[in-house]
Amino acid sequence: MKITIRFDHIDIAENASYREIYRVMSDAVRENWPGMTSVSSEHQRLAQQQAAASAARQLSRTIAARRVR
Repeated sequence: MKITIRFDHIDIAENASYREIYRVMSDAVRENWPGMTSVSSEHQRLAQQQAAASAARQLSRTIAARRVR
């Protein structure tokens, strides 16, 4: 399953912890997740968790890089 979700705007503090970033990304993924009746809810939940973790890691790296500048 491959899904692309684009976020136009995410409010997060520059000093946010990974836990805070993951929570925000998890909420955003859940809110923007497309309805898929052909995929079990368990598979969708797992995919949402993986998407949130991946997005949180990417955002954490971006925030860390900005701190260094």
